[in-house]
Amino acid sequence: MIMVSSMPKALVYVEGATDVPVISAVMVAAGWEEEEYMVFHKKGGAEVKKELRRQAHISSPIPRIFILDSDGKCPVDIRTSMLPEGSVENVALRVCDTEIESWLLADGAAFSRFFNIPLAKVESPDGYNAKERMLACVERYGRRNCQEFVRRPVKQGEGSAYRFGGRYRIILEQFLQQEWNAERAAVCSDSLSRALQRLKELHERAVSGEFAR
Repeated sequence: MIMVSSMPKALVYVEGATDVPVISAVMVAAGWEEEEYMVFHKKGGAEVKKELRRQAHISSPIPRIFILDSDGKCPVDIRTSMLPEGSVENVALRVCDTEIESWLLADGAAFSRFFNIPLAKVESPDGYNAKERMLACVERYGRRNCQEFVRRPVKQGEGSAYRFGGRYRIILEQFLQQEWNAERAAVCSDSLSRALQRLKELHERAVSGEFAR
């Protein structure tokens, strides 16, 4: 049996900087100690996919975990195309349906308490534009507290209705630490539930030393 302290750190790849604290919370909920993994943001889904294609067939004792948004596409199709037959066992891909913000919204009770809005008005984790709908709530909270957690584009027609403000990650980390519960959120999010199960299994195999043999 390999001691946990000697286990190679898992490498986790996410799309953006604001995904890092979310996935860190998910990893901890799945049984990973903070010293057992490192999270890297790749500045976009295309870069995560490029890294996944590079590593999918490379044998290594190091677990590698890739997190992608489905963005309205079929998660099964994404997994089939990105992790074809013959991929190594300790490379894992989890797809958020539809965006990682849907995992946050899935714990509606926590969202209601932290952002001080009625539970009935918390946006659903289901459907498109989870990020846009979540940021609309965060923006209202920020206005009430005179904080720039979310910004609107300077000009109309610049794509997304909201952008992350300079203090967004601060409020996000507070929400994750104080209220959000991954197991509770998983009840309302099938993709999060599957991700937790897969990450728990991967951790058990990594701790056993299976990938180091």
